Amino acid sequence: MGQRTTVKGNVFYFSFIFYYLKIKNNFLGRLLRKSLEYFILKSRKRS
Repeated sequence: MGQRTTVKGNVFYFSFIFYYLKIKNNFLGRLLRKSLEYFILKSRKRS
């Protein structure tokens, strides 16, 4: 327990921010989703 960070936790955190921004500002939401997809693709290539 404690300091362990899981990938599932990060995905939940990012998706929460994404949906919040999507409600606040559609353009920001799209921008965040694009950068998130780019980040996921990069990390997938690394492994």
